[in-house]
Amino acid sequence: MISTAAAKRKKTIYTIYHYILIGVAFLSSGHVYSVTKGNLCNYILFATLILMLTGKVLHGIRKKKVNPKSIGIFAFIILAFIIDAVMNILFENNFLYSIRFFSVLMFSLIFTAEMSFGEFKDIYIKCMTLISSVALVGFVIGFFSGYYYDLPIISNVNGVSYYDAVVFFAMDDFSRGRNIGVFWEPGIFAIFIALAVLFLIFDKKKLNKLQLAVLMLTLFSTFSTTGYFLIMIIVFAYVYTRKNKAAIKIVFLFITVFLVMFSIFNLNTVLNALLRLSPRVFSKLIDNSSSTTARINSIMYNLEIFMKSPLWGFGLVETNMMFSKMTNGSQTSTMTLYFAQFGLTGIIYMVIHFISVIRYKKWTKLMCVLFCLAWAILLNVEIVTFFPIIYIISFYFIEE
Repeated sequence: MISTAAAKRKKTIYTIYHYILIGVAFLSSGHVYSVTKGNLCNYILFATLILMLTGKVLHGIRKKKVNPKSIGIFAFIILAFIIDAVMNILFENNFLYSIRFFSVLMFSLIFTAEMSFGEFKDIYIKCMTLISSVALVGFVIGFFSGYYYDLPIISNVNGVSYYDAVVFFAMDDFSRGRNIGVFWEPGIFAIFIALAVLFLIFDKKKLNKLQLAVLMLTLFSTFSTTGYFLIMIIVFAYVYTRKNKAAIKIVFLFITVFLVMFSIFNLNTVLNALLRLSPRVFSKLIDNSSSTTARINSIMYNLEIFMKSPLWGFGLVETNMMFSKMTNGSQTSTMTLYFAQFGLTGIIYMVIHFISVIRYKKWTKLMCVLFCLAWAILLNVEIVTFFPIIYIISFYFIEE
């Protein structure tokens, strides 16, 4: 009886510990507080990493054998750090970004040894459902009542202001009416929700429809073009895994809502399609989308930088400086940025990740392909270089 009670207490402690770790990971993965002056989230992550390493040293290595694939990931981290350090020395840049990048990668690697992939996905879904629920309620109430204007305002390092409700945020120019949850940009929120939905659909035989509804409604409320494209993948995944009449009805409902939302909030895209059908009729209605052009340019400029040093790349800081000299546009492609920053090492890492997802045994091949497609979209529309959550998911797949 005592041993059973002790086992329950131990399990509870470990569960709380795991939630804390995921909380730290979220704080450093696009959270509004991670881009404010002082950047307390980085210090929290670094302190957590030190505590985790200290715990490993004090308690020794666990009896189970070290996963050889984890050693491979560690080798990649060291190589990436060396490349970045050498480039910083050559171009006389500071090492702050190198230390931050190394900390994020090491935290992510040790994190994967603390809990199973299955447990992570379960907690991740619960956390995103909670974040989405709070954000959706706050968004709806704020949209109709305008109470945001009574909240304190904080600014990030780029001068963007947010209404701060602590458990969720709203951009200062709330007239755009987009739900950002606790993240600095609605696209990031949309991506994290989409990942939660895919995990929910792929891993749960008995789907929690309330959970799915909350996540999907919140995803719609971000009004993110990226999120809407990911919805198409989600819908296909839902149909594939839930082959019944009820699923088909829900799918058609989502498609209808999606088409309406997409048409309203992406009018330029719709008009461009109409232009191709009849240039004479619709040519005067077209307003070219700068966002799409910027994302394409980001990929092209990164590849141009990569071609100047395809073997080693130019490191974190120098690549950003080179990109800034080439364009005033925003950096949006993490995948090609990796190529430019780390050269062949960046390419090898990306290839290994996608191969690992395709070979993931707990999903069918079609599920793996759909997730790869979603991941490729994610890596080419947002910069997630310093997001622990992204590396954690990536490392889990590689280690499986």
